[in-house]
Amino acid sequence: VAQYTEALEPLLQAGRDVLILSFSSGLSTTYNSSRIAVEDLRERYPQRKLTLTALVVANSPLRRRS
Repeated sequence: VAQYTEALEPLLQAGRDVLILSFSSGLSTTYNSSRIAVEDLRERYPQRKLTLTALVVANSPLRRRS
């Protein structure tokens, strides 16, 4: 959580909005960490837009085209 906060806060202080793309909670714990950081930062920077999107990645074998 602290790493997300440290990375995002300077952007928010500079007046930037932030989009975070993270693997879904079923695939990685990073989504939960980023969600906690985003909730905290939204309270501290209500004028900024913070968007957190969970990526769902399908695992399928690649087929070779002939």
